[in-house]
Amino acid sequence: MPKKQVKNAFYFYMKELEPQLKREGRVFPHGMADIVPIAHPRWKILPEKEKERFEKISKEYKAKMRGAEGDKYRQDNTRTLLSERRDEYADLQKKRTKERNSVKSQWPTGKLLASEKFYLLNIQTLCKTDDGDYLPCEIGAIEYSIKSGITKTLHRFIEPGRIPTGYRYECKSKSEDTHQIPIERFEKSDANYRGFWIQLENFVNPNGEKPEYPPFYCMGSDVEELEYSLNWVHDKACLGYANRLKRVYNLEGLVQDLFGHIGHSVSETQVIDLMTAHTWDFEPKTRCEFHEELECKFCSLGFVNRYAYAISDSVCPLFGVQITPKHLPIREEGSVSCVVLPPSSMKIDRNQEARMPSRRPQNDNRPQQQQQTFQPNTEYKMPKAQKRKADGNQQLEQGKQLIDDDNNGSESSQSSSPIRDETPIIPRKKKNEGGPDEDVG
Repeated sequence: MPKKQVKNAFYFYMKELEPQLKREGRVFPHGMADIVPIAHPRWKILPEKEKERFEKISKEYKAKMRGAEGDKYRQDNTRTLLSERRDEYADLQKKRTKERNSVKSQWPTGKLLASEKFYLLNIQTLCKTDDGDYLPCEIGAIEYSIKSGITKTLHRFIEPGRIPTGYRYECKSKSEDTHQIPIERFEKSDANYRGFWIQLENFVNPNGEKPEYPPFYCMGSDVEELEYSLNWVHDKACLGYANRLKRVYNLEGLVQDLFGHIGHSVSETQVIDLMTAHTWDFEPKTRCEFHEELECKFCSLGFVNRYAYAISDSVCPLFGVQITPKHLPIREEGSVSCVVLPPSSMKIDRNQEARMPSRRPQNDNRPQQQQQTFQPNTEYKMPKAQKRKADGNQQLEQGKQLIDDDNNGSESSQSSSPIRDETPIIPRKKKNEGGPDEDVG
Protein backbone atom coordinates (compact mmCIF):
# COMPACT_ATOMS: atom_id res chain seq x y z
CA MET A 1 0.00 0.00 0.00
CA PRO A 2 1.58 3.38 -1.00
CA LYS A 3 2.55 5.75 1.75
CA LYS A 4 -0.01 8.44 2.43
CA GLN A 5 1.01 11.91 1.17
CA VAL A 6 1.92 14.19 4.08
CA LYS A 7 0.39 17.61 3.58
CA ASN A 8 3.13 19.73 5.14
CA ALA A 9 4.56 23.10 4.07
CA PHE A 10 6.62 21.53 1.26
CA TYR A 11 3.48 19.85 -0.12
CA PHE A 12 1.67 23.16 -0.44
CA TYR A 13 4.77 24.69 -2.03
CA MET A 14 4.68 21.94 -4.69
CA LYS A 15 0.95 22.52 -5.27
CA GLU A 16 1.66 26.18 -5.91
CA LEU A 17 4.59 25.35 -8.19
CA GLU A 18 2.71 22.69 -10.19
CA PRO A 19 0.75 25.06 -12.54
CA GLN A 20 3.94 26.96 -13.39
CA LEU A 21 5.77 23.75 -14.32
CA LYS A 22 2.87 22.58 -16.49
CA ARG A 23 2.96 25.88 -18.38
CA GLU A 24 6.61 25.13 -19.09
CA GLY A 25 5.51 21.94 -20.84
CA ARG A 26 6.42 19.46 -18.14
CA VAL A 27 4.23 16.39 -17.54
CA PHE A 28 3.85 14.42 -14.32
CA PRO A 29 2.50 10.90 -15.00
CA HIS A 30 3.12 9.85 -11.39
CA GLY A 31 1.56 12.91 -9.86
CA MET A 32 3.25 14.74 -7.02
CA ALA A 33 6.09 12.20 -6.91
CA ASP A 34 7.43 13.60 -10.22
CA ILE A 35 7.41 17.15 -8.87
CA VAL A 36 9.57 16.37 -5.82
CA PRO A 37 12.97 16.22 -7.67
CA ILE A 38 12.28 19.59 -9.28
CA ALA A 39 10.74 21.37 -6.29
CA HIS A 40 13.13 20.15 -3.57
CA PRO A 41 16.24 22.12 -4.73
CA ARG A 42 14.13 25.24 -5.11
CA TRP A 43 12.62 24.71 -1.62
CA LYS A 44 16.08 24.59 -0.05
CA ILE A 45 17.04 28.02 -1.42
CA LEU A 46 13.61 29.55 -0.71
CA PRO A 47 13.77 32.48 1.74
CA GLU A 48 12.61 31.75 5.30
CA LYS A 49 9.87 34.31 5.04
CA GLU A 50 8.35 32.43 2.09
CA LYS A 51 8.68 29.13 3.95
CA GLU A 52 6.78 30.62 6.91
CA ARG A 53 3.91 31.45 4.57
CA PHE A 54 3.59 27.80 3.52
CA GLU A 55 3.98 26.66 7.16
CA LYS A 56 1.01 28.84 8.07
CA ILE A 57 -1.08 27.35 5.24
CA SER A 58 -0.22 23.83 6.46
CA LYS A 59 -1.21 24.59 10.08
CA GLU A 60 -4.52 26.12 9.04
CA TYR A 61 -5.33 23.07 6.94
CA LYS A 62 -4.54 20.64 9.79
CA ALA A 63 -6.62 22.67 12.24
CA LYS A 64 -9.51 22.62 9.82
CA MET A 65 -9.27 18.87 9.38
CA ARG A 66 -9.33 18.33 13.15
CA GLY A 67 -12.57 20.27 13.49
CA ALA A 68 -16.14 19.40 12.52
CA GLU A 69 -15.43 20.45 8.96
CA GLY A 70 -12.65 17.90 8.74
CA ASP A 71 -14.93 15.03 9.71
CA LYS A 72 -16.46 15.24 6.25
CA TYR A 73 -13.25 13.87 4.78
CA ARG A 74 -11.97 11.57 7.51
CA GLN A 75 -12.31 7.81 6.96
CA ASP A 76 -12.26 4.73 9.17
CA ASN A 77 -10.30 1.53 8.50
CA THR A 78 -12.94 0.38 6.00
CA ARG A 79 -12.59 3.62 3.98
CA THR A 80 -16.04 4.75 5.09
CA LEU A 81 -16.42 8.47 5.64
CA LEU A 82 -16.90 9.26 9.32
CA SER A 83 -19.52 11.81 8.35
CA GLU A 84 -21.66 8.98 6.94
CA ARG A 85 -21.23 6.68 9.93
CA ARG A 86 -23.99 7.04 12.54
CA ASP A 87 -24.34 5.95 16.14
CA GLU A 88 -27.76 4.28 16.15
CA TYR A 89 -28.00 4.16 19.96
CA ALA A 90 -27.14 7.86 20.29
CA ASP A 91 -29.69 8.72 17.60
CA LEU A 92 -32.34 6.66 19.40
CA GLN A 93 -31.64 8.35 22.73
CA LYS A 94 -31.77 11.76 21.06
CA LYS A 95 -35.10 10.89 19.47
CA ARG A 96 -36.59 9.68 22.77
CA THR A 97 -35.41 12.78 24.61
CA LYS A 98 -37.04 14.99 22.00
CA GLU A 99 -40.31 13.04 22.28
CA ARG A 100 -40.35 13.27 26.07
CA ASN A 101 -39.66 17.00 26.05
CA SER A 102 -42.47 17.65 23.56
CA VAL A 103 -44.93 15.75 25.78
CA LYS A 104 -43.79 17.33 29.05
CA SER A 105 -44.10 20.82 27.60
CA GLN A 106 -47.89 20.34 27.39
CA TRP A 107 -48.38 18.97 30.91
CA PRO A 108 -50.18 20.99 33.59
CA THR A 109 -48.27 21.98 36.70
CA GLY A 110 -48.17 20.08 39.98
CA LYS A 111 -50.65 17.35 40.82
CA LEU A 112 -53.06 18.50 38.11
CA LEU A 113 -51.16 16.04 35.93
CA ALA A 114 -53.14 13.27 37.66
CA SER A 115 -56.08 14.00 35.33
CA GLU A 116 -54.00 13.69 32.14
CA LYS A 117 -54.97 10.70 29.97
CA PHE A 118 -52.43 8.29 28.54
CA TYR A 119 -52.91 5.45 26.06
CA LEU A 120 -51.01 2.20 26.55
CA LEU A 121 -50.70 -0.27 23.69
CA ASN A 122 -49.48 -3.83 23.16
CA ILE A 123 -49.49 -5.95 20.01
CA GLN A 124 -48.75 -9.66 19.76
CA THR A 125 -47.22 -10.96 16.53
CA LEU A 126 -46.57 -14.34 14.96
CA CYS A 127 -43.00 -13.72 13.79
CA LYS A 128 -40.44 -11.28 12.42
CA THR A 129 -39.03 -12.01 8.98
CA ASP A 130 -35.47 -11.42 7.86
CA ASP A 131 -36.70 -8.33 6.03
CA GLY A 132 -37.96 -6.83 9.30
CA ASP A 133 -41.66 -7.51 8.66
CA TYR A 134 -44.08 -8.48 11.45
CA LEU A 135 -47.37 -10.39 11.37
CA PRO A 136 -49.69 -8.86 14.02
CA CYS A 137 -52.39 -11.12 15.43
CA GLU A 138 -53.69 -9.37 18.59
CA ILE A 139 -54.02 -5.74 19.74
CA GLY A 140 -54.88 -4.45 23.20
CA ALA A 141 -55.10 -0.81 24.34
CA ILE A 142 -56.31 1.06 27.42
CA GLU A 143 -57.01 4.66 28.40
CA TYR A 144 -55.39 5.46 31.75
CA SER A 145 -55.02 8.38 34.12
CA ILE A 146 -53.46 8.58 37.55
CA LYS A 147 -56.66 9.99 39.03
CA SER A 148 -59.22 7.61 37.50
CA GLY A 149 -57.15 4.52 36.65
CA ILE A 150 -58.24 2.44 33.64
CA THR A 151 -61.23 4.16 32.05
CA LYS A 152 -61.48 2.44 28.62
CA THR A 153 -60.21 -0.77 27.04
CA LEU A 154 -59.97 -2.00 23.46
CA HIS A 155 -59.10 -5.52 22.36
CA ARG A 156 -59.16 -7.30 19.02
CA PHE A 157 -57.72 -10.40 17.36
CA ILE A 158 -56.42 -9.53 13.88
CA GLU A 159 -56.20 -11.77 10.85
CA PRO A 160 -52.44 -11.87 10.11
CA GLY A 161 -52.93 -13.05 6.55
CA ARG A 162 -50.85 -15.57 4.66
CA ILE A 163 -47.75 -16.87 6.46
CA PRO A 164 -44.57 -16.15 4.45
CA THR A 165 -42.84 -19.12 2.89
CA GLY A 166 -40.32 -20.67 5.27
CA TYR A 167 -41.73 -19.10 8.45
CA ARG A 168 -44.48 -21.56 9.38
CA TYR A 169 -42.35 -23.38 11.96
CA GLU A 170 -41.19 -20.11 13.52
CA CYS A 171 -44.76 -18.83 13.76
CA LYS A 172 -45.97 -22.08 15.31
CA SER A 173 -43.11 -22.17 17.82
CA LYS A 174 -43.69 -18.59 18.95
CA SER A 175 -47.41 -19.22 19.26
CA GLU A 176 -46.88 -22.30 21.43
CA ASP A 177 -44.25 -20.62 23.60
CA THR A 178 -46.07 -17.31 24.14
CA HIS A 179 -49.60 -16.17 23.24
CA GLN A 180 -50.93 -19.59 22.00
CA ILE A 181 -52.99 -17.90 19.27
CA PRO A 182 -53.56 -20.29 16.32
CA ILE A 183 -51.49 -19.26 13.33
CA GLU A 184 -54.33 -19.80 10.84
CA ARG A 185 -58.08 -20.45 10.68
CA PHE A 186 -58.66 -18.82 14.07
CA GLU A 187 -62.37 -18.18 14.43
CA LYS A 188 -61.84 -15.07 16.61
CA SER A 189 -59.57 -13.29 14.09
CA ASP A 190 -61.08 -10.21 12.43
CA ALA A 191 -60.15 -9.17 8.89
CA ASN A 192 -62.19 -5.92 8.99
CA TYR A 193 -59.11 -3.71 9.12
CA ARG A 194 -60.98 -0.57 8.06
CA GLY A 195 -63.55 -0.86 10.82
CA PHE A 196 -60.95 -1.61 13.45
CA TRP A 197 -58.75 1.32 12.42
CA ILE A 198 -61.65 3.76 12.66
CA GLN A 199 -62.51 2.31 16.06
CA LEU A 200 -58.89 2.72 17.20
CA GLU A 201 -58.82 6.37 16.07
CA ASN A 202 -62.07 7.10 17.93
CA PHE A 203 -60.66 5.33 20.98
CA VAL A 204 -57.84 7.88 21.41
CA ASN A 205 -59.60 10.88 19.84
CA PRO A 206 -63.42 10.57 19.92
CA ASN A 207 -64.97 12.23 16.86
CA GLY A 208 -61.70 14.06 16.21
CA GLU A 209 -62.30 16.51 19.07
CA LYS A 210 -58.61 16.83 19.93
CA PRO A 211 -56.47 18.95 17.60
CA GLU A 212 -53.76 16.29 17.63
CA TYR A 213 -53.91 12.52 18.04
CA PRO A 214 -52.13 11.50 21.27
CA PRO A 215 -49.24 9.04 21.24
CA PHE A 216 -49.35 5.41 22.28
CA TYR A 217 -46.96 4.14 24.95
CA CYS A 218 -45.27 0.75 25.10
CA MET A 219 -42.04 -0.76 26.41
CA GLY A 220 -38.96 0.54 24.62
CA SER A 221 -38.09 -2.93 23.32
CA ASP A 222 -41.48 -3.12 21.56
CA VAL A 223 -41.53 0.30 19.85
CA GLU A 224 -40.28 -0.95 16.49
CA GLU A 225 -42.73 -3.86 16.47
CA LEU A 226 -45.71 -1.66 17.33
CA GLU A 227 -44.80 1.07 14.83
CA TYR A 228 -44.62 -1.49 12.05
CA SER A 229 -47.85 -3.24 13.13
CA LEU A 230 -49.83 0.01 13.23
CA ASN A 231 -48.61 0.94 9.76
CA TRP A 232 -49.46 -2.59 8.62
CA VAL A 233 -53.07 -2.33 9.82
CA HIS A 234 -53.38 1.19 8.38
CA ASP A 235 -52.19 -0.02 4.97
CA LYS A 236 -54.66 -2.93 5.10
CA ALA A 237 -57.50 -0.50 5.93
CA CYS A 238 -56.97 1.41 2.63
CA LEU A 239 -58.49 4.63 4.00
CA GLY A 240 -56.82 6.95 1.52
CA TYR A 241 -55.15 9.23 4.08
CA ALA A 242 -51.92 9.20 6.08
CA ASN A 243 -51.49 7.31 9.34
CA ARG A 244 -52.59 9.56 12.21
CA LEU A 245 -51.54 7.06 14.90
CA LYS A 246 -47.88 6.81 14.00
CA ARG A 247 -46.54 8.19 17.29
CA VAL A 248 -45.39 5.34 19.56
CA TYR A 249 -43.37 6.50 22.56
CA ASN A 250 -41.27 4.87 25.26
CA LEU A 251 -43.26 3.88 28.37
CA GLU A 252 -40.13 3.84 30.55
CA GLY A 253 -39.51 7.50 29.76
CA LEU A 254 -43.11 8.39 30.59
CA VAL A 255 -42.91 6.77 34.03
CA GLN A 256 -39.58 8.49 34.72
CA ASP A 257 -41.15 11.85 33.84
CA LEU A 258 -44.18 11.15 36.06
CA PHE A 259 -41.84 10.60 39.00
CA GLY A 260 -39.73 13.61 38.07
CA HIS A 261 -42.80 15.86 37.77
CA ILE A 262 -43.31 15.70 41.53
CA GLY A 263 -39.65 15.78 42.53
CA HIS A 264 -38.70 12.10 42.55
CA SER A 265 -35.98 10.48 40.50
CA VAL A 266 -35.87 6.88 39.24
CA SER A 267 -33.55 5.22 36.76
CA GLU A 268 -34.65 3.53 33.56
CA THR A 269 -33.55 0.16 34.96
CA GLN A 270 -35.77 0.62 38.02
CA VAL A 271 -38.73 1.45 35.80
CA ILE A 272 -38.15 -1.63 33.63
CA ASP A 273 -38.05 -3.82 36.75
CA LEU A 274 -41.28 -2.18 37.90
CA MET A 275 -43.07 -2.70 34.59
CA THR A 276 -41.93 -6.31 34.12
CA ALA A 277 -42.70 -7.53 37.65
CA HIS A 278 -44.74 -10.75 37.82
CA THR A 279 -47.08 -9.57 40.58
CA TRP A 280 -50.22 -9.51 38.41
CA ASP A 281 -49.27 -12.02 35.69
CA PHE A 282 -52.08 -14.46 36.53
CA GLU A 283 -54.53 -12.12 38.22
CA PRO A 284 -58.09 -13.24 37.36
CA LYS A 285 -60.18 -11.15 34.95
CA THR A 286 -57.25 -9.07 33.70
CA ARG A 287 -56.90 -10.75 30.29
CA CYS A 288 -59.19 -11.42 27.36
CA GLU A 289 -61.57 -14.39 27.55
CA PHE A 290 -59.39 -16.49 25.24
CA HIS A 291 -56.23 -16.12 27.32
CA GLU A 292 -58.14 -16.19 30.60
CA GLU A 293 -59.44 -19.65 29.74
CA LEU A 294 -55.94 -20.84 28.76
CA GLU A 295 -54.38 -19.17 31.83
CA CYS A 296 -51.81 -17.59 29.49
CA LYS A 297 -50.13 -14.33 30.51
CA PHE A 298 -49.02 -13.39 26.95
CA CYS A 299 -52.16 -11.40 26.23
CA SER A 300 -52.14 -7.90 24.72
CA LEU A 301 -54.89 -6.73 27.04
CA GLY A 302 -53.18 -8.37 30.00
CA PHE A 303 -49.89 -6.60 29.26
CA VAL A 304 -51.35 -3.09 29.19
CA ASN A 305 -53.46 -3.79 32.28
CA ARG A 306 -50.36 -4.89 34.19
CA TYR A 307 -48.51 -1.76 33.08
CA ALA A 308 -51.35 0.34 34.49
CA TYR A 309 -51.34 -1.63 37.75
CA ALA A 310 -47.60 -1.07 38.17
CA ILE A 311 -47.94 2.68 37.55
CA SER A 312 -50.87 2.96 39.96
CA ASP A 313 -49.10 1.01 42.67
CA SER A 314 -46.02 3.24 42.57
CA VAL A 315 -47.21 6.68 41.41
CA CYS A 316 -50.69 7.15 42.91
CA PRO A 317 -49.43 7.48 46.52
CA LEU A 318 -47.01 10.20 45.40
CA PHE A 319 -49.85 12.18 43.81
CA GLY A 320 -52.11 11.65 46.82
CA VAL A 321 -54.62 9.60 44.80
CA GLN A 322 -56.67 6.94 46.56
CA ILE A 323 -56.43 3.47 45.01
CA THR A 324 -59.71 2.19 43.54
CA PRO A 325 -60.71 -1.02 41.70
CA LYS A 326 -59.89 0.81 38.45
CA HIS A 327 -56.30 1.25 39.63
CA LEU A 328 -55.61 -2.22 41.01
CA PRO A 329 -57.59 -5.48 40.83
CA ILE A 330 -59.47 -6.43 43.98
CA ARG A 331 -58.57 -9.78 45.49
CA GLU A 332 -61.02 -11.66 47.61
CA GLU A 333 -59.88 -12.32 51.14
CA GLY A 334 -57.90 -15.54 51.33
CA SER A 335 -57.63 -15.89 47.54
CA VAL A 336 -54.31 -16.79 45.99
CA SER A 337 -53.36 -16.34 42.34
CA CYS A 338 -51.70 -19.48 41.08
CA VAL A 339 -51.50 -21.81 38.11
CA VAL A 340 -51.96 -25.58 38.45
CA LEU A 341 -49.71 -27.39 36.02
CA PRO A 342 -51.02 -30.68 34.58
CA PRO A 343 -48.90 -33.80 35.22
CA SER A 344 -48.08 -34.00 31.51
CA SER A 345 -46.09 -30.76 31.76
CA MET A 346 -43.60 -32.26 34.25
CA LYS A 347 -41.03 -34.59 32.72
CA ILE A 348 -39.99 -37.50 34.97
CA ASP A 349 -37.47 -40.16 34.05
CA ARG A 350 -38.36 -43.82 34.44
CA ASN A 351 -36.21 -44.49 37.51
CA GLN A 352 -37.67 -41.53 39.35
CA GLU A 353 -41.16 -42.47 38.19
CA ALA A 354 -40.79 -45.95 39.70
CA ARG A 355 -39.85 -44.53 43.09
CA MET A 356 -42.73 -42.07 43.22
CA PRO A 357 -45.88 -43.14 45.09
CA SER A 358 -49.27 -43.04 43.47
CA ARG A 359 -51.00 -39.65 43.55
CA ARG A 360 -54.42 -41.25 43.92
CA PRO A 361 -56.10 -40.24 47.21
CA GLN A 362 -57.06 -43.04 49.57
CA ASN A 363 -60.74 -42.12 49.38
CA ASP A 364 -60.74 -41.80 45.56
CA ASN A 365 -63.61 -43.94 44.28
CA ARG A 366 -63.41 -42.88 40.64
CA PRO A 367 -63.17 -45.53 37.91
CA GLN A 368 -59.65 -46.66 37.18
CA GLN A 369 -59.54 -45.11 33.68
CA GLN A 370 -60.17 -41.62 35.15
CA GLN A 371 -57.36 -41.78 37.71
CA GLN A 372 -54.03 -40.17 36.85
CA THR A 373 -51.35 -42.26 38.52
CA PHE A 374 -47.75 -42.89 37.62
CA GLN A 375 -47.16 -46.41 36.31
CA PRO A 376 -43.52 -47.48 36.06
CA ASN A 377 -42.51 -48.80 32.66
CA THR A 378 -39.55 -50.82 33.92
CA GLU A 379 -38.64 -52.52 37.18
CA TYR A 380 -36.49 -50.38 39.40
CA LYS A 381 -32.96 -51.73 40.01
CA MET A 382 -31.32 -50.63 43.23
CA PRO A 383 -27.62 -49.70 43.01
CA LYS A 384 -25.24 -52.39 44.36
CA ALA A 385 -23.85 -50.30 47.22
CA GLN A 386 -27.34 -49.34 48.33
CA LYS A 387 -28.49 -52.98 48.01
CA ARG A 388 -25.61 -54.25 50.20
CA LYS A 389 -26.43 -51.68 52.85
CA ALA A 390 -30.12 -52.61 52.77
CA ASP A 391 -29.30 -56.34 53.05
CA GLY A 392 -27.02 -55.66 56.04
CA ASN A 393 -29.70 -53.64 57.78
CA GLN A 394 -32.21 -56.41 57.16
CA GLN A 395 -29.89 -59.07 58.62
CA LEU A 396 -29.24 -56.88 61.66
CA GLU A 397 -32.96 -56.47 62.26
CA GLN A 398 -33.49 -60.23 61.95
CA GLY A 399 -30.71 -60.89 64.51
CA LYS A 400 -32.23 -58.46 66.98
CA GLN A 401 -35.61 -60.11 66.53
CA LEU A 402 -34.14 -63.59 67.27
CA ILE A 403 -32.45 -62.31 70.45
CA ASP A 404 -35.66 -60.69 71.63
CA ASP A 405 -37.61 -63.90 70.95
CA ASP A 406 -34.99 -65.99 72.84
CA ASN A 407 -35.07 -63.68 75.86
CA ASN A 408 -38.83 -63.70 75.95
CA GLY A 409 -38.84 -67.51 75.79
CA SER A 410 -36.29 -67.95 78.61
CA GLU A 411 -38.14 -65.54 80.90
CA SER A 412 -41.38 -67.42 80.40
CA SER A 413 -39.72 -70.80 81.16
CA GLN A 414 -38.07 -69.51 84.35
CA SER A 415 -41.30 -68.09 85.65
CA SER A 416 -43.14 -71.40 85.06
CA SER A 417 -40.48 -73.71 86.71
CA PRO A 418 -39.36 -73.25 90.40
CA ILE A 419 -36.16 -75.33 89.85
CA ARG A 420 -33.13 -73.24 88.89
CA ASP A 421 -30.21 -74.52 86.83
CA GLU A 422 -27.17 -74.24 89.13
CA THR A 423 -24.68 -75.29 86.44
CA PRO A 424 -21.81 -72.82 86.60
CA ILE A 425 -21.01 -70.91 83.43
CA ILE A 426 -17.40 -71.46 82.41
CA PRO A 427 -16.07 -68.55 80.35
CA ARG A 428 -14.52 -69.41 77.02
CA LYS A 429 -10.77 -68.93 76.91
CA LYS A 430 -9.16 -66.75 74.31
CA LYS A 431 -6.77 -68.16 71.73
CA ASN A 432 -3.06 -68.47 72.83
CA GLU A 433 -4.06 -67.74 76.47
CA GLY A 434 -1.92 -69.90 78.82
CA GLY A 435 -3.33 -71.97 81.74
CA PRO A 436 -2.30 -74.61 84.36
CA ASP A 437 -3.68 -77.55 82.30
CA GLU A 438 -2.13 -76.49 78.98
CA ASP A 439 1.06 -77.95 77.60
CA VAL A 440 3.24 -74.97 76.89
CA GLY A 441 6.04 -75.97 74.56
